[in-house]
Amino acid sequence: MRSLSFAILLIIALPASAEGNWTNGDTYRQIAVGLTYAFDAAQTHEIARDPAHYETNPIMGRDPSPGEINRYFLGAFALHTAIMYALPHKYRECFQYFTIVVEGSAIIKNYRAGIRIKF
Repeated sequence: MRSLSFAILLIIALPASAEGNWTNGDTYRQIAVGLTYAFDAAQTHEIARDPAHYETNPIMGRDPSPGEINRYFLGAFALHTAIMYALPHKYRECFQYFTIVVEGSAIIKNYRAGIRIKF
């Protein structure tokens, strides 16, 4: 989780993208993306510890290790951030909101299934 926190802090300090037009709003939305990844990662760690649950993400498999979970979410966030910097501004905001909604939906679904967020 410290790695994800560090990645979130890095995007705050990054200079404007090659596409330009990186706004404070883009930074705030990317931080929100990072937070949804952090919450999803925390729930995934809970899933991995509880034999009554299993992971449904086919990339990680049914029973990922803590290291696999951390690498997956850190990599996903780094890739997402790189894509956001490469996208023209007119597409960036929509893609960020889309990611927040998709991740938020997964977090809510997990929470309703009894999987809490513990750090």
